[in-house]
Amino acid sequence: MKNKLIFLIGLFIFVGMVLLNGFGPYNVITALTANDLAGYPEIQEQLDGKIKTIKYIGRDTYQIHTDKKDYVLIDNGSNREFLRFKVFELNKKIDIFKNPM
Repeated sequence: MKNKLIFLIGLFIFVGMVLLNGFGPYNVITALTANDLAGYPEIQEQLDGKIKTIKYIGRDTYQIHTDKKDYVLIDNGSNREFLRFKVFELNKKIDIFKNPM
């Protein structure tokens, strides 16, 4: 009985993660591998300064902090052979909270 309960909880978590990754705005696997972008010299050439951190924001959008400026990278139809990104300099960051009530 205890093993069956553990299995059902694990299955529930797995199905939930698959649904969130497939249909939600935030992809957990992409968030865990966001720092792999620092290994591409083509991305480093487009940025002013050395990459310090890369943060996955959601919907194929990354925020990159360098030692001089901050940037936003948006995936522009990348596939297995080619990585395509739009690079924008981050001037201001605005956080908007809309109360759904």
